[in-house]
Amino acid sequence: MISDRERKECIKAMRAYTKKISKSKEAVKNHFVKAGILTPKGNLRKPYRNLSILLDQAKYQNKGTA
Repeated sequence: MISDRERKECIKAMRAYTKKISKSKEAVKNHFVKAGILTPKGNLRKPYRNLSILLDQAKYQNKGTA
């Protein structure tokens, strides 16, 4: 079990990292490439292609444009 202080420090570090990588689309893309989620071209890697959450979001976003 971690202490309250350690938990707060961890949350603070995660927020700082999120802020750092969210400065540009390129930084976000690089993060997902390093994590193995995206290819260098920006496509989802095979294990992530059929995630229902992503597919549902894409359908929802495209619904208004069709």
